[in-house]
Amino acid sequence: MKTFQIPDPSSSDATTIQTYRLRSLATSGSEDKPYDESYEISRWSEFCASCFSYKSNPPPSEYFQRHYYNDPWRDASLVKIIECKKEKKKTDGGDGWEIAASTRIFKRTISTGEGEGEGEGGPISAGGIGEVCTSEHHRRRSLSKMLLQDAIETMGKMGMQASLLHASPALQAVYQRGGNYESVGSRWSVVSIPSRLVTETSDGDDDMAHMVRVASFPQDVEALSSIHRKYSESRFAGCIVRSNEYWTNYISKEIGTSLFVLTTGDDTAIGCLSLRERGGKHQLQEFSVDESHCSAGQVMD
Repeated sequence: MKTFQIPDPSSSDATTIQTYRLRSLATSGSEDKPYDESYEISRWSEFCASCFSYKSNPPPSEYFQRHYYNDPWRDASLVKIIECKKEKKKTDGGDGWEIAASTRIFKRTISTGEGEGEGEGGPISAGGIGEVCTSEHHRRRSLSKMLLQDAIETMGKMGMQASLLHASPALQAVYQRGGNYESVGSRWSVVSIPSRLVTETSDGDDDMAHMVRVASFPQDVEALSSIHRKYSESRFAGCIVRSNEYWTNYISKEIGTSLFVLTTGDDTAIGCLSLRERGGKHQLQEFSVDESHCSAGQVMD
């Protein structure tokens, strides 16, 4: 735990000093209380939800809790917060601390697009940066920059070989200055696809019959993991290398009900697709296919 002081830029003079401390959620915020992970995560989730409440479709606190508890590689020590010491209140008879800023490191393994095996050309360890936010009452104090630099130092000590994050264009300069992140834009193509959902097709050969159904967990995990590994992880750089636990605990909870699989006659998954609605259009958020059975175009059709 690190404690420091910063002048309050909102005060009329430069003499008002505020006390802050940087700590992880793996430690108790009070010497008088035992560590309680559920309390720490709940309090932190509510803070994150309050910071992102300005969005048109703001995520609730349950969103952040779900992302934490469903993550098979979650680590409370990698959730860092900066708290501000509140003035003593006569009503409660003691001092307290309020969360002022947050960041989280997601432990991941990502593909390089140069093969499946570990070692040279294979997957590498990486840290995803997320839940970066600062209370509107504590901005203009470089708190997020401190947390980002702390995260970069932590990832270095853990031997992580890469770090990545998603940010709006307005924040690109912030991450470039604070962490030397290189901005890589994403591109989307708008295409027209048939509105019908083909539930069954057959060319007369029972072995070649195909069905479309909602993915079933954990029944489809082995097949989905194999398809994703061959179609995405071995060909594209930056894909999360998904373990069976990641499919079962995380993917199934996040997009499970919108993930459709194309199956063979024996009900084995050979392709998957998931869409989500965004701005009156449907955005493709998941796609993989076993090309030894059919092409990507056949699955899309």
